[in-house]
Amino acid sequence: MSKGQELLSKTNSQRESEEYLESLVSSDKAIIAFQVEGSQGKLAETLSARSITFIHLYDQTKDQAYLILAKATASSAVEVAKLDKSQDQLAISLLGLGRIHAKLKEHQSAAKYYQEALDNLSNDRPSMLADVKIHLAASQYKTGDKSALERLINALADLEKADEDSYVKNVWVSGAYMKLAGILATDNPEESQKHLAKAKGIISSDPRLTIRLKQWTELSQALK
Repeated sequence: MSKGQELLSKTNSQRESEEYLESLVSSDKAIIAFQVEGSQGKLAETLSARSITFIHLYDQTKDQAYLILAKATASSAVEVAKLDKSQDQLAISLLGLGRIHAKLKEHQSAAKYYQEALDNLSNDRPSMLADVKIHLAASQYKTGDKSALERLINALADLEKADEDSYVKNVWVSGAYMKLAGILATDNPEESQKHLAKAKGIISSDPRLTIRLKQWTELSQALK
């Protein structure tokens, strides 16, 4: 494992352990290491990881400044990924940027970036394809395209069947059920609560999902 990859892994594990300051420091070190190693794609991936840390800091503090930092960092990741000319790295960066716009409730823009991510993603990882489709469909639904609900449900079925690391899969599947709960809260409250319960079941089965549990708790309170 290269020095840059080691630091990127540390960035991600520290973030998931809610060691946000330490994660940001590790991401800075990873950025320098990947530049030295000449790996612009991984540098872009590190910027995307850094933007997620800012999102979590926003969730924790509700300080809009963190969303501004997240958006700027995700935009930088996209531009750096374009230098690498790797479609998959560009797709990952576009997915990150789409998440920021969704967080800002800019659903048209979010859908645009999710579609671009899907267009650039290879078929080598069916689970990631399904995850991007779920994000895309949720944003499309929020723009008024009710037909997106069926696409989201189909993508979730694909994700549940796909091979993937158990932690990543539990994060993605629980997140998909939370998206369903959120978009159906007004249109179908009974179904919304069913999806919320399914998300909780997955989260409760995996003690590693500490951040997802906090997100679920916040969503559950909002949907009461």
